[in-house]
Amino acid sequence: MNIGQKIRKIRTLKGYKQDFVAEKMGVSQKQYSLYESDDANLEWKTIERIADALEIDATKLIGFDETQIFNNCNQSGTIISSTLHSIDKEVVDELRNQLKKR
Repeated sequence: MNIGQKIRKIRTLKGYKQDFVAEKMGVSQKQYSLYESDDANLEWKTIERIADALEIDATKLIGFDETQIFNNCNQSGTIISSTLHSIDKEVVDELRNQLKKR
């Protein structure tokens, strides 16, 4: 999974729209979409700004692996959180919190 795909996946898991994240970063939605499509060369400073807008640590953004979330479920669909990486735990916790609010 490339960095653009990781950014997109975390954004969608958090329920954010591109224009929301772009506004938090102070860039246009069009510019932000380039980050997700890997049409822009991302410098570390930009990755940090994206991570801040997504409310996640930049190193965790880089290391995000969605397969770990799904590979650590038991047959009933319950996530075995003790085997998840910390970024995956944060995403799962965020999803749980969103579901509780509904």
